[in-house]
Amino acid sequence: MDINVTLLGQMLTFGVLILVVYRRILPVLRAAIEERQREINEGIAAGRLGQQNLRNAAELIENRVAAAHKQANVIVKQAEFAADGLIAEARVKAERLRDEYLLAAKKELDIQAQQIRKELLVGDNRRVVSILQRVLSDDSDCLAAVNQQLLEDAARQI
Repeated sequence: MDINVTLLGQMLTFGVLILVVYRRILPVLRAAIEERQREINEGIAAGRLGQQNLRNAAELIENRVAAAHKQANVIVKQAEFAADGLIAEARVKAERLRDEYLLAAKKELDIQAQQIRKELLVGDNRRVVSILQRVLSDDSDCLAAVNQQLLEDAARQI
């Protein structure tokens, strides 16, 4: 065979192959490439949208955290105000109770002083000493000072 016929046959076969590829395979490849390109573009768009959503969510979280801190500060200030009111109220009650206890203690001391004076007038010194010891055994500081005064007065009279 002649080389020209072989070369012509190969060229004809190659042309048919290119025609088949161009008509049958290329449209499928082109569709696959376009589909892949579309998916890549959608992925990029979704990524950008996701990043934007992430930034929006981070900003929203920062705003909510800031609002929560402000609200917590308001609540703390309200609690401090309420606590100050309760402390002031408790202080007033404590002062009132202290005054009542002091008044009751003074009354008790007056009663005991009168008993001591009566006992001193009667002359039963043992009774005076027992009353004074009972009075001095009280734990109250203010009562101890008054009791000391009474004891000194009683000692001077005896």
